[in-house]
Amino acid sequence: MHLKTCAVLILMMPAAFASSVDLKTQLQSCQQISDEEQRLSCFDQIVSQLDNPVQQQAVATTTVNPVVTTTATKTPVIQPPQATPKQEIAAEFGLKKPRPDAEIEEISSVVKTVAQDLRKKLLITLENGQQWRQLDQEYLNIQAGDRCVVKRGAIGSFLLGIEGTKKKIRVRRVE
Repeated sequence: MHLKTCAVLILMMPAAFASSVDLKTQLQSCQQISDEEQRLSCFDQIVSQLDNPVQQQAVATTTVNPVVTTTATKTPVIQPPQATPKQEIAAEFGLKKPRPDAEIEEISSVVKTVAQDLRKKLLITLENGQQWRQLDQEYLNIQAGDRCVVKRGAIGSFLLGIEGTKKKIRVRRVE
């Protein structure tokens, strides 16, 4: 009885508060429906909204009161986060705060420009817009137009090398 009263109160909330209802609350409200067919229909509506995140339809739930059957107010659909495209993940490769899903091991690009600072360390700009600064004192004969590979090293480090050669330098992403 107490659960049914709570369900009725949840369903009568104002629309502004209902917009903050999450998936867990939607599932709990479906769980409280006593009629098996209506409960299954409620769960099916939520699952269909998860399968089609493009649709902006609201999920309608129904609850059974001991006296009257009440149709609930519509609640907004919680959309799962969109999968990030591989290009977006590659654009963030080498930045300090990688996302957990951004676990690519290497990128390949053509060198756009190569500059050298006063300490004879290279600043390499790639065609994809990324800039990498040399950290070690190793020599690498790299020129504009060369195709290079940046690989993930140990403990968050990165190694840059020219395709087809074994020589690599330790680098850090600047931009």
